[in-house]
Amino acid sequence: MTTMFLDDATLGPAIAEILRGNDVRCAVAFWGAGAVQHLFGLAGMPADARILCDLSMGATNPDELRLLGAPSNRHLKHVERLHAKVYLSDRGAIICSANASDNGIGFLDVAGLIEAGVRLAPDTTAYGQVEAWLRRLARRAKAIDQQALDRATEAWKRRAQMGYPRRPLPIAPGAPSLLATVAANPERYRGIGFVFTNGRARWEDRDEACEALERRDDERPVKRLSRDDRRKLRKWNIGDLFTDWSEAELDAWPRRFICIHRPRTRVSYWFYERVEQILLDDDRGVVFAERRKGMRTALGFAHGRAAMLATDAPLLERLFACCEEQGHWLCESGEALLRLIDRAQSAQ
Repeated sequence: MTTMFLDDATLGPAIAEILRGNDVRCAVAFWGAGAVQHLFGLAGMPADARILCDLSMGATNPDELRLLGAPSNRHLKHVERLHAKVYLSDRGAIICSANASDNGIGFLDVAGLIEAGVRLAPDTTAYGQVEAWLRRLARRAKAIDQQALDRATEAWKRRAQMGYPRRPLPIAPGAPSLLATVAANPERYRGIGFVFTNGRARWEDRDEACEALERRDDERPVKRLSRDDRRKLRKWNIGDLFTDWSEAELDAWPRRFICIHRPRTRVSYWFYERVEQILLDDDRGVVFAERRKGMRTALGFAHGRAAMLATDAPLLERLFACCEEQGHWLCESGEALLRLIDRAQSAQ
């Protein structure tokens, strides 16, 4: 193996494997909650590992900086406006799109965002070029001393406040609530979608989408859908089919999402993972999705669906009123959901 492409399913495990090697060096912009434990284990960051990150954009969690040894670790430094994601050890190098975060790598489950990258073997010319680049970048880096750590903490707080509703949620503190849980930490739901629906797909929608998926697959040099995949799609439960979405919405649709469904008056929460999607004629996007057990707790919702729905019901009525003209609505992240909540409350 000299060079290997890593998709969103293989990237996270490959990064963890690389960082179990020796002579670890990283130039990774943002470090999120849980990164140190997931990537380095309970022992923490190796004493000789050299880490470069960004503090200027407020997207690196200061608690992780402390776990990385700030403010006394001389091997932990920051480079302003760093946006690279490069992981390296004696086992190879990975150049990719994924930050050291749950959304990028997937600490609790699968990663929230669709990432990709390449892995280079340590005996390649490209690996040597990565090493040289890291050395040059390190010469520009500055130590994360107490002053830098304090600035990073303030930047983190400011960024966390961005996107919050201008008005507080009409929910009592500590009450079981999906909406309040997202509002308390929207960054955690950066790659999680929130889909408001009030209709039901038709069998004809499913059949047309299946035919389009099969035609697209037949045109590929190497088919991706097996016979079992095709049979499964042909029998797909239309209750787990999302239809009549625009091309832009389809492009923004996250892999994991929460469906907030209200066919008449009773609202329900469902936790999904996207499986397939296809754009049909006339800007009609169709998404095939599967309900995922355990996803509710993995995403940090400590209470059951019924309890959260009982708390959230009045605010959900306002949210569905905002979506009424379009009929359905996609919020591609926690921040987008908070913007919709802000809009709903401002309309009252």
